[in-house]
Amino acid sequence: GAPHAPSDDDVYDGHFIPKGTIVMVNQWALSWDEDIFPNASCFNPSRYLTVDGKLKGPFINHFAFGHGRRICPGHWFAENSLWTAAAAILTIMHIDHAKDSNGNRIEVMPEFTTGLLV
Repeated sequence: GAPHAPSDDDVYDGHFIPKGTIVMVNQWALSWDEDIFPNASCFNPSRYLTVDGKLKGPFINHFAFGHGRRICPGHWFAENSLWTAAAAILTIMHIDHAKDSNGNRIEVMPEFTTGLLV
């Protein structure tokens, strides 16, 4: 998601891009693509499972680590480290909603902020 700029005038997919123009990937549009993520606004971890409950293969179009030849070279290490950490945490922790002083469940009220980075 870091901004780039072409060092020379360029034409991409019929669009003229002048030298020095700030070019950024629209990460929001990629993460809300209904063809890849049906009902994208819904929290649905099962979208990453096959019909028989097995984990789908690697997500090829993942964009969190960049794109093309400038993709982060450590993305496999980062993803595998995160998977290992999550698995280790889930083996020993019970994750549940927070409770108030009376023991009642506190519902999460999602709040979103607009901006370049959130």
